[in-house]
Amino acid sequence: MNHAYCTIVTKSRLYQFLAMQASMVRHIKSFKIFVLCVDDSSYLLLKKCMLDNTSLIKRSQIENKELLSLRYKRKLNEYCWTLKPSLFIHLFDRYKQFDTITYIDSDIYFFSDPSSIYIDVPDFNILLTTHIIHRRYNAGFVCFRRSETAKSALVWWRKQCYDWCSEHPSGDKFGDQGYLNELPKMYSGVENVKTPGVNVAPWNYHIFNISSNNGIVTVNDKPLIFYHFSGLRVLTMNEFALRHKDRNKVIPCIHHTYFKQIQRVILNVKKINPGFNGYENEAYHRRSSMVFRLNIATGREK
Repeated sequence: MNHAYCTIVTKSRLYQFLAMQASMVRHIKSFKIFVLCVDDSSYLLLKKCMLDNTSLIKRSQIENKELLSLRYKRKLNEYCWTLKPSLFIHLFDRYKQFDTITYIDSDIYFFSDPSSIYIDVPDFNILLTTHIIHRRYNAGFVCFRRSETAKSALVWWRKQCYDWCSEHPSGDKFGDQGYLNELPKMYSGVENVKTPGVNVAPWNYHIFNISSNNGIVTVNDKPLIFYHFSGLRVLTMNEFALRHKDRNKVIPCIHHTYFKQIQRVILNVKKINPGFNGYENEAYHRRSSMVFRLNIATGREK
């Protein structure tokens, strides 16, 4: 199976993407990832990074008249969500060598090889992951196969996102994500990820027994494949905001690994472009989030 990954990056998510890409290099023997850069700052910085196994895509390469008409009508996060099905369609149209393509949010971090995900569910048109604590789907990990069924689903998903893609829930809709729940009703071959250790996140970590032994993190005695750091924002070199209400626990064997990787990323970026600033709005997130501090010299919490 010829497989590729893709993601969408903005300036304020660049540090997290670079951490994710480093985790992919560490744990995936061979991979290809396409990165849609929504702004020029992220594109120019990533171009200077010259990352292995990584191809950059400018926003202008996939924008059509419908997307251009929406760009300034929607918030940046909403526009990024709107772009997702269009990115899939662009990649399948242009890169015929790939049989399957998986979108992953840039705030995902791999702790082990994800290849078992595709071994455990070899036959699918669309492969989705739930939030685990309930049956609704999460749009942070979405895989489509090159097939007429999947293509039809992508065209339908794109049309829905053109029509409505808001961060404010409305009925069963939320951003691009709520539409995924309709796919099993409409298309054949929609399967759920069955592999343990996938999409552990702030909303579900509490149901797992998480431990670490010799640097290997496990959940219920199975390897953690990836943790989804949803709601995490990078404020400064040593400060990170956690924005999930009531689910802001720091798990040292998971969060410390991630924070330290981001700190290494920031130091590397400073060498490449000393003037680059990929931090979030510090004042806003200090008011609305739990702020976690890590001393880069000692690795200890403050």
